[in-house]
Amino acid sequence: MRAVNVREEKYSQYLYEELPVDLIEEILAWLPAEYLCRFATVCQHWKALFSSTFFLRRQWAEVLQNKNPWLVVGAVGNNKIRDCWTYSSFTRSWKNTCLSLSFLEGKEHATFRYLGSGAGHLLIQGMFTHSIYVCNPVTAKYLVLPRSENGRIFSTGSIGIVEEGKDEYKVFVVHFSAIYLQEIVEIYDSTNKTWTTAGMLPNHLVTFKEADHMGPGTVFSGGYFYCLMVAAEGHGPHITRGIMGFNIVEGTYIFVPLPHSHQNQNGVYIHFNQLLHCGSRILFVQGIEIKVQGDGQTEIEEKVEVLTIWEFNKDAATNWKEMARKPSTVPRIFRSFQRRETPFGCAAIGDCLYFKKYKEMEVIVYNFSQNSWNFLPNCPPDAVTSDLPLFALTPRPDMKLE
Repeated sequence: MRAVNVREEKYSQYLYEELPVDLIEEILAWLPAEYLCRFATVCQHWKALFSSTFFLRRQWAEVLQNKNPWLVVGAVGNNKIRDCWTYSSFTRSWKNTCLSLSFLEGKEHATFRYLGSGAGHLLIQGMFTHSIYVCNPVTAKYLVLPRSENGRIFSTGSIGIVEEGKDEYKVFVVHFSAIYLQEIVEIYDSTNKTWTTAGMLPNHLVTFKEADHMGPGTVFSGGYFYCLMVAAEGHGPHITRGIMGFNIVEGTYIFVPLPHSHQNQNGVYIHFNQLLHCGSRILFVQGIEIKVQGDGQTEIEEKVEVLTIWEFNKDAATNWKEMARKPSTVPRIFRSFQRRETPFGCAAIGDCLYFKKYKEMEVIVYNFSQNSWNFLPNCPPDAVTSDLPLFALTPRPDMKLE
């Protein structure tokens, strides 16, 4: 390693001090999000600069590489905080230096459950107190949401966060109220830091359980908050899985059954259902496995995998439109039917959907504009764990948590 010449060091410092301030800021705007906190310790000027909302929103956010959301694998798995890997479409590579929740290690015995992401934040739930945390992994800041008047929120399968402008955001959750003995919709507003009950849902609508194989996913579109729910039919054992849309202004709701693309008397196993927002589209991804018995002359059994992407339109005569189906030439995503496991994760960025296979390194991509199925570079081996979530996150160092 070459020793640094004292004269060279002083000369470099002199050159830096002679640079115009606006040029320095223009150069620093090209720093990736994961390095902002580290470089803020260099000097007081850089610390003030990287804390400036004006700089972050007017200069840093305008750099092309900083506009691209990250595809993330990890953060929380097996209820434990883990190192995560992010994929950048700008560099077409995976790295594990972008996100970390290590600043939460001393909380909840470091046991958390991933709930969702949005507005540059992660929503996670502490497994010890059931508290809901809003975290900004870029700034290493977090906020514990206050407890609702309706008590603890234990079931948080239908929860989402949406940006309201500047540093404002709202958290929506559908959960069972022990006070009203039915499902309710509650909204947390970051401006007044309180929960409000936005509406109550009828008794026959309930939030999904793990056994229903309905993955997380909420969508905000056209003044509606959408999530997956289950409707009980009368007093019998039959249920209808569907999408519930809650009108945030009017406090009313709609419920539309999910599409049924396959009915097979020999057995249809539902592996995965998830709602996604892809550009302007409201999408429903359904992964099923059809178990086909032998023809009577043989006991050979075949398992046919079907992955279908549907688009939802509440105002159309036909609410569901099939957009794509994974061709047989693309490798299998599912391994085998396992009742309480999510065989793959799904995330949306721009015009693409990403699917991470169960315990595999491959990430499959469906591109809407090109109507094509492709692969990303393989995930690193450390990211190949069945329970690590796959989600999209836009880095937002300008979003404050107070």
